[in-house]
Amino acid sequence: MDATPIDNANLYIAEMGKSLVDKSFFVDKVDANVFVDFGCADGMMLGFIDKVFPGLTLAGYDNDPEMIRRAKASNPGNGILYTSSWDEVEDAVRKAREEGQRTCLVLSSVIHE
Repeated sequence: MDATPIDNANLYIAEMGKSLVDKSFFVDKVDANVFVDFGCADGMMLGFIDKVFPGLTLAGYDNDPEMIRRAKASNPGNGILYTSSWDEVEDAVRKAREEGQRTCLVLSSVIHE
């Protein structure tokens, strides 16, 4: 799937950041410890979740390689998987399920934006 370029990525990211609390309201209400953010953009929400709810397994998928580059750059070394490969996400979820973990697919950025 080809990514549609975002005209002003910095403005887009700034606007997305205004709704982090709204977008992550569900984390403590879902019986899961693996969260996959489909449409993670620059990883801002997963970075926020990682700080507020440490110890979760987090994966971010986006079809825009520039957003994945930004996510990796803004959250280095925190163990969050950021990728444009859905196969990588499937592998991570499969491994987590084999270990008895429960997974939640997050679509808030796709739906919210």
